[in-house]
Amino acid sequence: THAQAYAMLKQRLAEALQPAADLPDLPLSATVGFAMNLHAHAAMGVSHLTLERTNDDVDDLQTGIAFCRGAARQYQVPTWGIDFSLWWGAIVGPGYLVQKLPASFHRRNLFVSAFSGAGALIMEGMARGQDCVNPDNPPAVAQAVQEVGTFFGDFDPGKVQTPVAVMLPEDHGWMTRPYWQGTRTMCSYAHVPCRPGDRGIDGFFNTAFPGSPCAMDPFPFGSYQSNDPPATPFGLSCVGPDFAPTPGDLFDAHPYIPFGRFHDRAQAKAAFSQHNIDPAPYRPMATSRWGDIFDVLTTDVSLDLLNDYPVIVLLGGIELTDELTTTLMRYVNAGGRLILSAGVATPQHSQLIGMEIEPELWMGRAWSWDGGSQVHEPFRYLPAKLYPQTLCMAQTNCGQPLVVCHPIGRGQVWTTTVPWFQGVGTDHLDLCVHLWDHVIRQVQPVIVKGLPVQWVTACVDDATHVLIVNHDPITWQGCVTANHDLRAARSLLDNQPLKIENNQIALSIPAYDLAIIRMQ
Repeated sequence: THAQAYAMLKQRLAEALQPAADLPDLPLSATVGFAMNLHAHAAMGVSHLTLERTNDDVDDLQTGIAFCRGAARQYQVPTWGIDFSLWWGAIVGPGYLVQKLPASFHRRNLFVSAFSGAGALIMEGMARGQDCVNPDNPPAVAQAVQEVGTFFGDFDPGKVQTPVAVMLPEDHGWMTRPYWQGTRTMCSYAHVPCRPGDRGIDGFFNTAFPGSPCAMDPFPFGSYQSNDPPATPFGLSCVGPDFAPTPGDLFDAHPYIPFGRFHDRAQAKAAFSQHNIDPAPYRPMATSRWGDIFDVLTTDVSLDLLNDYPVIVLLGGIELTDELTTTLMRYVNAGGRLILSAGVATPQHSQLIGMEIEPELWMGRAWSWDGGSQVHEPFRYLPAKLYPQTLCMAQTNCGQPLVVCHPIGRGQVWTTTVPWFQGVGTDHLDLCVHLWDHVIRQVQPVIVKGLPVQWVTACVDDATHVLIVNHDPITWQGCVTANHDLRAARSLLDNQPLKIENNQIALSIPAYDLAIIRMQ
């Protein structure tokens, strides 16, 4: 079960830290490979928390930063950072490093991480060979490290704006789900079966960070005719005989398509090295629906920390204990906005959600929002009776409530009677995206218009800094709109003034590039 797997993880961590028990003044640093383990490590009293990214067999950057930054805040870890791996063991086999190739992929990862609050940027695998660190002929990755270090040595973006906290159960065991994982088990917990609500976590993060599961695609060139040489045998997408606990645990991810460009991984490796191919198209990065404005917390959290977030979203199989319910009621009463679904909310939580839900499942076929047109979409829901003060924002075509807003004190509780935010056969319902949009967009620091991009904001004094990252192979044209009147704007990478028109700033960002602007 999830609980048993989490207990095993905590036991392993306690055993690993036994040698440090007699050294109470020894600062401890934790380095974590996957996002789902960050909070457990942070809870051990570490002074620094590092998360590995950019390896071809680990999850995406945006989700990882949200988990790492949230875990550091929750457990008061002084600093956190990102380890940028140069290994491509899943895609082209063991022992391959990409430090000599064009570096737009790692450059974008470095800028995003530094801007998002990382206190340490670590390059894993960089120093394997004098040609990688030769100051007279530095590779592109080294030049990217130099550029980022120089820029952020002189520039402080300020406090990253994260108005939304996502709360998960302590034993969630969740990470961004790659295509080869399927939907029946939890990849991170040795194929423990999914429990109710796990797919809803997929749905929220896939909506917040569109394209994030593609970060772990191990076959960007299609299938290989030969599996010799095999992929790295100790990853998630490949578990070889030296690392499988039993023969039944041997695993090779299946290619997404049954044909491919190369005969085998050795041929792919040679092509990249000989032709200096840019990895960028083959290592996709996700974009932002609302901006990278999230911190991920678990239920082991204080009211003081929750009060730092205008909006909290409850995901997964959270148990609303009396203590947690009281904490959330106090959070809302003080002005917070809480979003949750049936499943987390039960018939025992009527005072929190402002309605009495029935313990039975019905099927709906259409819904409307605030009296609008009917949207045809199948879903499961729980029938409910509203309290007089509760506002119904969405309902079925039969008049049953689907999304309600319950005012408590200075805050609001937004509840959907659709369990776990999930659709029928899908990890999210369009109705629930409408709910998330309605509440989260009210706290977005800025509005970015144009084709999908990734963006992060931070503020210092009277300035708002915006990082916008173009992950496409063509130039991005768009604009940034502030939520307050602007008097000045400047592009910081080239130190050029920007024109303001109707409180908007028009931008053009080249392929696989980025912009950082200051708005005042």
